[in-house]
Amino acid sequence: LKWRHVPIAEVVGRITGLEVFVDNMKAVAIGEHWFGNARDTDNLVWIYVGGGFGVVVIIGGSIYRGASGIPGEIGHVSVVKDGPQCKCGNRGCLETFVAEVPILRRVRDAIEKGVKTEITNLVKDMSSLKLSHIFLAAKSGDSFAKGIIDGMVYYTSLAAAMVAADYDPGVIVLGGPVIEEAGEEYFELVKKEVAERVGKYMGSRWHMRKSVMGQDAGVIGAAAVVYQELFKL
Repeated sequence: LKWRHVPIAEVVGRITGLEVFVDNMKAVAIGEHWFGNARDTDNLVWIYVGGGFGVVVIIGGSIYRGASGIPGEIGHVSVVKDGPQCKCGNRGCLETFVAEVPILRRVRDAIEKGVKTEITNLVKDMSSLKLSHIFLAAKSGDSFAKGIIDGMVYYTSLAAAMVAADYDPGVIVLGGPVIEEAGEEYFELVKKEVAERVGKYMGSRWHMRKSVMGQDAGVIGAAAVVYQELFKL
């Protein structure tokens, strides 16, 4: 919406007569902790892979919010010098190699420049291109599509391993539209690479899980925020 400094909770509260709480993707991590695949631990890292890439850290049952409320924006850490342009203005951000929108843009650009790929046989109108088309092409042996998927696995697992090393969580949960659409095989590939990166010094003291909330993650997370705030009263 490109809004800045809009007191949305105050506005909605005045209109509805209800108490209003505002949060971002951190709400989904709360939902995962309360109702999803991380109910058995108070220490976890929730990794979102969708239109962007972000991390939420929960320590002792509470979200770590940092000094300004924006910890976990790891998607905007530059991992490749002079890499692809990111929406944040930087270049080579992690997000450009794992998130849905920049991945689809890269594939469209490559096809426009003449790259040969099975993807063009799966979808004629590139405006209708989806991640599922790239995954299908990769499974058929298409080298271009496979390279895209391999890169997504590499950078997602790299980020997850760094987070595991930083916070030593009992559980790492992967969620978001990309993880949902990619399916179990993609999740297992990421999990395997993370294990190879951290297994030598962390052993088996961590578990990686896939979010079970699916497309309801947002509303479940919103409900969880309300529950959490009410229980503070």
